[in-house]
This record gives sequence, C-alpha cells and structure tokens, in this order.
Amino acid sequence: MLSNKFTHKNIVASIIFFVTILLVTACQSHSNSASHEKTKKKIRETVTATLKKDLSPGMAVALVNKEKIVFSQGFGVTNFDTQRAVTADTSFWLASISKTAIAVSIMHAREKGLLDLDVDVYDLLENQAGISLSKPFEEPILLKHLVSHTSSIVDNYDYYFCAFYVGDENGQHYSLQNKFDTNTCDETLPVTLVGYLKAYLSEGQPYYSEQGNFSQTKPGTHYEYSNVGAALAGYTVKVSTGLSLADYAKTHIFDPLKMNNTSWRLNDLDQANIATPYVWDDDTNKLIPLPLYSSSTWPDGGLRSSANDLAKYLLMVMNNGEIDNIRILSTDSVQKMLPTADKGFGVGVFWQKVKIKAAKNERILIGHDGGEFGAYTYMQYDPEKQVGVVLLANGDDEIYGDSASAQLTWSVRHYNLIDKLLDYAKDLGK
Repeated sequence: MLSNKFTHKNIVASIIFFVTILLVTACQSHSNSASHEKTKKKIRETVTATLKKDLSPGMAVALVNKEKIVFSQGFGVTNFDTQRAVTADTSFWLASISKTAIAVSIMHAREKGLLDLDVDVYDLLENQAGISLSKPFEEPILLKHLVSHTSSIVDNYDYYFCAFYVGDENGQHYSLQNKFDTNTCDETLPVTLVGYLKAYLSEGQPYYSEQGNFSQTKPGTHYEYSNVGAALAGYTVKVSTGLSLADYAKTHIFDPLKMNNTSWRLNDLDQANIATPYVWDDDTNKLIPLPLYSSSTWPDGGLRSSANDLAKYLLMVMNNGEIDNIRILSTDSVQKMLPTADKGFGVGVFWQKVKIKAAKNERILIGHDGGEFGAYTYMQYDPEKQVGVVLLANGDDEIYGDSASAQLTWSVRHYNLIDKLLDYAKDLGK
C-alpha cells in the first residue's frame, strides 16, 4: 500500500514537473517570438529610413546567423512606373560582388586540377586559346596577381566605361557611355569579353595604352584595384575548363545552391523580376531609369542575383564551403580564398577584408561591396560573430556627388546601417 502511494506520488510529481517545463518553454518561446518581432520591426524601420535618405526606388535585405537566414525582405519598388514591389527574390545588378563568384569558380576549378593560381595568364591564353596580349613587363602576370589586384593592369576610365552596352552581344547593340557622355567608345568593336580584352590589352588596338592601362610597377608588387584584371581572371575559367565562367558557375555553384534568380546572362532571368537601375540626373534633379544594360567585362561586375540567393551563397562560404549538406568547395579552398586574419584591409582571392568603425562597434568584415550605374550593393559577414548581411539597391551611390567628402559621408552612413543590421542578425539568432 505504501509502495503504491509512493508510486502514485512519483507519477503526479513527474506530471507536474513536465507540465511546468512545457509552460516555461512555451513562455520562453513566446518571449523569443515577441522579441524577434520587435527586432524585425526595427529592421524594417531602419531600412525604410535609409531608402528614403538614399532616394532609391528599391532595396532588398537578407540577414544570416551562422547556418540560417534569419530575415529577408524587399523594400520599395523595382521601377517607379510599374510600381512592382521589390521582394527578397528580386534580381539586382551586383556590381563588384560578382568578383566573389569568379573566386569561388576559380577555387572550384583549382580543386579539380584544371586551373592553378601560379599559372602565367598570358601563356595560358596564348597556348590554350591562341590569344596574344601585349606584355609591358618581362615579369609574367600570374593568376594570383589578377585575383589580388596586383597584376599591374589598371582601369583606364577613358576606355573602361566603353565596356557597358545595351542590346544583344552578337546582334544590335549600342554604347551606354556614348548615350550619356562624349562619343569616345568605338561601337564597331565586338562587345564580347574576349573582344574587349583584345581591344584593351593588345598593342595597336583602339583601347590600348601602355601608360594608361598599366601601372608602372611590376606584377605582384603593388595593389591597385582592377576591374579589367578581374575580367581577365574570369576568362581564364573558360580557357582552362572549356566552359564560360557563366556556365561553370551555374553548373557548380548556382544550380546546386538553387540560386534561381542568379545569372551573368540577362536572358537567363525573368526580366520583369529585375530591378531597374536608376541614376541621378543633375539637370532635372531626378532619378532617371536606365535600360537593363550589359558589360563586355561582365565577370567583374555583371552578375545579377537576389538577396535570398546571395544569403545562401554567403552562408556556404561562412560554413567552409558547405550548406544544407551541399558542398561547393573544400574547407581548404575556402581558407585559401579568404583574406588572412591580420587586422585592417586585405584581399584573398577577390574576397576582401575591411575594418569598419561604426557608431556602436568596430568590426572586421569579410565579403565585398559594389557600385555601378544604378546599383550599390553589400555582401559581408562578421567572422567573429558569425553573422552576415546582404543589401542590394537600384539607386545611385553618387546621388550627393562623387567628391571625396560626399563618398565618405555615404560610406559612413551605410556602414553604420550594416553595423546595426549585423546586431539585429545576432539578436534574431538567439
């Protein structure tokens, strides 16, 4: 009898204990849910305020924490005329974030033994593709020089902007630069990647200038950011693998990660789902739309993608090449691709490390940003906190001018925004 009473008491006590645990858990869950909703409200308010200050039509934001997306949303519109709402799946012109996908493709090809960072790029092109480029130095330009912006190839803006065009690469097209500036661009030249590289890097060609297109330092000795050098690095993927960079990345990166709104090719995407680029017109003091343009140096900045797609891609890199049991790169490749751990600015294989001082925090961030006609973009993560941000917009980052002070004001404001968003990503991961 005593034994039965004791057993009964144990059962009742156990029930009370488990009910208490469930109630506490439910309360904690409700508390977390309420806290997360407050954080998301703050995100929406912060981004909306930034969008208003930037005067941009639209913006898409995604935040990640360790192994998951904790927030993604679109703000504003893709086009003022159509008033189509931006979503987290809207495709934006990425500008220089594109270079990170060159990097992942190169490291993937390197893993397969198809490409080496120590390869002499000029020899590779001549031996494998029959393309001869002019050599301003006796020292070779290696692929590792191109991916670290130390190749000696520089952007001569008299001719770099001639890479942008509207229309069909192999059909009718016109120079975007000629529409907005003096007619400096030769519209009889091919607008293909290899066509532009030959015009820019081969002596005697229309865009060649040894003084303007190359620094006066030997390859591998001096950092100078180079879009044309990045485009050349992207072309080595085609030469070494037989697939264009666009096809290689689609096969080995974008398709496995189900990045369905990502491509270097305009025709691969639903054009109604692409954010229209807008630039500031000083004559009318208004933002004006640009057509959906392309670039001959497309590897360096011509990738289009969405906030959701880039969030998955960023998580893959943050988690050493793997996400959701899908491995894109080996851990070793990711570590070799990313900048070293020393403080301050650094470059790995195109991926950059910057140190920011925001209003609340000082952070080291890894990733890339971008700015082009009608687009400004950020994709960066804090390796210490394991939180990241994707921010894409279809406005003009020179809306307040291109002076050093105007650009500094813009940069400080946006890095304060990114700092806040990274704190919110941390909160949402709890």
